[in-house]
Amino acid sequence: MIGIIDYRTGNSQSVAYALGHLGVPHKLVTKPSECDDVDKYVLPDYKGAPKPRAIWTTPRGTIEIELYPGDAPIGTDYFVHLVESGDIVDTEVGRNAPGFVIQFAATRNTIRQRDEVNQRGLTRGNLAWASAGLDTGRPGYTLGNQAQPHNEGDFTSLGRVIRGMDVVDRLERTDRITAARMVK
Repeated sequence: MIGIIDYRTGNSQSVAYALGHLGVPHKLVTKPSECDDVDKYVLPDYKGAPKPRAIWTTPRGTIEIELYPGDAPIGTDYFVHLVESGDIVDTEVGRNAPGFVIQFAATRNTIRQRDEVNQRGLTRGNLAWASAGLDTGRPGYTLGNQAQPHNEGDFTSLGRVIRGMDVVDRLERTDRITAARMVK
């Protein structure tokens, strides 16, 4: 877990400086929408609430994904929006790189995502998004089919596959997400 500093506290710059000086990973949230994400995702995660989960249905089977809301609240919020709005349905596998990732094409109504690089490892089954550098991420989500320690620190780790890794291993180019839902 990283330190989250809410700009509404009034002394956020001082706290950010102190945490940085101590070597504590931290993030300064400055937009009201980000504060909403902290209230909606980070605090419940910190208090031990169940993590949000999504189920994707594909022609090869079902994939269940657990999100990391405390580590990537902005990305979690956008991912949940894509699933609940249905915008992620019909997204196609655009890249199958064995020993690396399965990458889905960009979703409908895509926006660029701000990176939330965190201390989660890019392990087998990791959910991340494609990126061309700092704050250029866009969903094109990726599912790692191999650990990627060489990319850690460069990509936002949003979650992990908790069921259906065998399905991920069987996905092929042009397979699509045929249904998606959040698990309550």
